[in-house]
Amino acid sequence: MMTTQAAEDAAGLREVFELALVYDDAWSAAQARARAAAESYPIARAGLLPSLSATGTLGRTHRETDQAGQELSREYAQDTLRLQARQPLLNRERWMRVRMAQRDADIGGLELDLAYQDLIQRTVNAYLNLLQAQEQRALVQAEIDAIDAQMQQIKRMREGGVATVTDVYEAQARLDLARAREIEARNLQEIRRRELLKIIRQPVGMIKVLGEQAGYERPIPYDMDAWTQMASDNALEVQAQKLALERAGFNVDRARSQHLPTLDGVAAWERFGNSDLGYARDRYGRVSLELHVPLYMGGRISAETREARARFDQALDESELTRRESELKASSAFLELSSSLARIEALEQAVRSSEVALQASEISLSVAYRTFVDVLDAQQQLYRTRFDLLGARIEYVRAMVALNAAVGMLNEDTIDHIDTWMETF
Repeated sequence: MMTTQAAEDAAGLREVFELALVYDDAWSAAQARARAAAESYPIARAGLLPSLSATGTLGRTHRETDQAGQELSREYAQDTLRLQARQPLLNRERWMRVRMAQRDADIGGLELDLAYQDLIQRTVNAYLNLLQAQEQRALVQAEIDAIDAQMQQIKRMREGGVATVTDVYEAQARLDLARAREIEARNLQEIRRRELLKIIRQPVGMIKVLGEQAGYERPIPYDMDAWTQMASDNALEVQAQKLALERAGFNVDRARSQHLPTLDGVAAWERFGNSDLGYARDRYGRVSLELHVPLYMGGRISAETREARARFDQALDESELTRRESELKASSAFLELSSSLARIEALEQAVRSSEVALQASEISLSVAYRTFVDVLDAQQQLYRTRFDLLGARIEYVRAMVALNAAVGMLNEDTIDHIDTWMETF
């Protein structure tokens, strides 16, 4: 479809994906979300670690008194400095917050992995969309060239009295329709190019095409039940939902534990200064245990516990729903992959048959067994079959990517594998 120089300058899938890693806004946002989620653990853990605070005041007081009819006025300075260290010793609610934060960080990591898989899928699909539009335009142009060549032959034979004026009109109609399809294909190619531009933010000219000998093979194992089981066990969405369920369980315990007493160890050092009391400085240190026992909180703790239990039930149902959806994705992708393989085999044979049929029509035309319309029909059938074959090959790649994503196995190795199928000349 492409000249040697065009293929050499064309962008491959790996090259496009490298640009997506750098410029895609959705991927950048996902990385920022993951960094934010990772901080939830140290934030929660800080509630279990010692805290140190310092407070101080500095002031001057003007005092007026009336003693036995005599007004006295004086001014004096006051200052205080307090240092306090606090260590939680018994606080189950904070421990549960730490465990919840651990799950938040883990979920954030899995969501980043999901965003990475999504980036691969979006990049591959945008690349394949552009590839399909690019090849459709090339096929339409090849069809135009073939019809035009046939039309020139018809005109020459018309001048020789062999072809009819109907043959000329029929060829011209086919040529006009093909040119209209070429305009549509050109517009579609530009739209697909801009869709890819949205991801990589770099202009793309031609891209490499799928080779004729690409490795269109059956998935291993070739068993749909095995793939659905892998999706049920390993899909990233399933793993994330399991963590969310665990987090919901910790939240129930956290809400309920607010009824429990808490115990803190406190060490404090204070210094006072007050010139009115007859001393310049007064210092003392104190070590104590502080016990806090919740007695009544207006029903808030009971309400939070009921809410947390409802959230747990929600997470449980969502976990099962996610598992079933992942199984459905895997089975659908497997069936699409198998169907694409069968279509590729059938359409490859159909292309060979169409090429033979076109050759036969051209030969039959020379001995007056076929008409020019028959030849034009055979040409149209050949190019339609070639485009259908291209579509089947592209759907195979889409299905392979979707199947790997459904079982949590989609990574850069898939990109590299597909890239080996691309033509480089």
